[in-house]
Amino acid sequence: MDPLDADAPNPLLAPVRQLIDAARQRVASAVNAELTQLYWHIGRRISAELLQGQRGEYGKQVVAELARQLTAEFGKGWSEQQLRHCLRLVEVFADEQILSTVQRELSWSHLKALIYMEELLQLPQSNIRVADYLTLLPPRATLQAKLHQSIAIARQKLGNRTNP
Repeated sequence: MDPLDADAPNPLLAPVRQLIDAARQRVASAVNAELTQLYWHIGRRISAELLQGQRGEYGKQVVAELARQLTAEFGKGWSEQQLRHCLRLVEVFADEQILSTVQRELSWSHLKALIYMEELLQLPQSNIRVADYLTLLPPRATLQAKLHQSIAIARQKLGNRTNP
């Protein structure tokens, strides 16, 4: 076999490809974990500010203005809705250790879907029980079905409010 033959199979290609793919996966996981931590810290900081007696309309204004300023400085991705996700993350995962355990298993997209499941707020805030519950999640299809069911119920409730 001629080592310079471009059409010949290269025995190095598969293992090098695996190394690259594995490194990409580790980088994606590290970025996801860091972003989740960032979102939690942002939510905690905003929450602390709003809990100093600055609730209601003032709180909405603070979040909206912060979103506007962050978007102007850092670009897309810092909308008011994103900041509300950050606040909800802190509400559901008040203990950073619990979040740390969960984020190893789930992406931000999964966490974002989970933080709007009301039953999480009703669980005891014990590290072990909540962490066990969240690391033994049902399959993604089950979570998506639950999410779609919740959306349908919410739409139905909204429809009932507008129809006398």
